[in-house]
Parts: sequence; structure tokens; C-alpha cells
Amino acid sequence: MRELEFLPPSYQQTARRKRVVVTQSWIFLLLLVGLGTWAALAQGNVRIKQRELRDKQHDLDETHQQQRILAEQLSYRRKLQEQEGLVASIGSQVDMTRMLQTLDNLMPKEMSVQEFECTTEKQERITTSVAALPSAAPKPRQIDRKMRIRIVGVAPSNADIANFLTGLSSVSFFNQVAVKYAKDVTDNGHILREFEVSFVLELNQ
Repeated sequence: MRELEFLPPSYQQTARRKRVVVTQSWIFLLLLVGLGTWAALAQGNVRIKQRELRDKQHDLDETHQQQRILAEQLSYRRKLQEQEGLVASIGSQVDMTRMLQTLDNLMPKEMSVQEFECTTEKQERITTSVAALPSAAPKPRQIDRKMRIRIVGVAPSNADIANFLTGLSSVSFFNQVAVKYAKDVTDNGHILREFEVSFVLELNQ
């Protein structure tokens, strides 16, 4: 016996369309869930990468800081070695602190030092007296030792430089005080006098 269909064809089409819409809705929802999950995972990966980048940047900053500290320590070590070499070359006869304090007292307040250099000079003393002729007993060589100091600085005027030179010349253990040059220089719109002066400190005395 054949079944009779009482529903109109339009109802069947509407039902099929509803099933299609429901299926598409579920597919769209699954896509949204999938996209949301992927976005969340991607965002989590981004945060992890950012955290790793910050950690690496922190490590890099610490490495740079350690390099700067090491460079400063090496620089200080070189300076100490230079000072030790200077002290070793000039001996214990020169009190550097006293000499620097003397220079500081002689300088006007407005004067500043840009370069300070000390070099030791040694020269064998030549004697022509009879006592200096060769004898049976050899005599130790006599060496003239002196330290030459070179200073480059700036001062507001020639009067300040002249006062400084007068002070240097008045010190009994500063000899051969001489000015190498004096010229005008500009610093932040101010005209100053740059000069170079040298003098000798006898180490044998």
C-alpha cells in the first residue's frame, strides 16, 4: 500500500533549507571556535616570544654592562701601570702629591688643565777632571736625572698665565720654566687663552 504524502512540496523545501542553515551554522561556529583557539595559541606564542626577547635583551644589557665594567677596570689598570712605571722611572725622590699640590696652589681658580705629562730624562755626566780619569778601582757612573713636566691649560687672560708662570719660577725646585705657545680658543662662546708651559725638576738634588 503506497504511503500518501500530505505535506506540500514547499514545506519539504523549507525543511531542507533549515537543515542546511543549521549545518552551516554549526560549521561556522566550529570555524569560529577553531579560529579563536588558533588566535589564543598564537597570542600565547607571541607572549612567550616577547618574554624570551625581554630575557635575552636583559642578558644582553648585563653583558654590555659587564663589558663596560671590564673596560673601565682595564683602563684603571693601565693607568695604574703607567703610574707605577712613572714612579719606578723617577724613583722615590719625588713626592708627586706635593708637586701636584704645589701646582694646584699656584694656579688661579679660573685656570683649568687639559693635559699633564711627565717624562724622565737620564744623561750620563761627563767629567774631565783628573779624579774622573780611569783608575785601578772602577767608579760608579754618575747619571744626571731630571723630570720634564708639560702642562696644557686654558685661562681667562694673559694676566692669569703670567701670574702662574711667576709662581712656577718662584718655586726653588722648578727650573727652566718656559711657555711653548699661547693662543685664543673659543669654548661655549667664551674666548679663552690656551697655553702650554714646561719646566724641569732636577732629581739628583
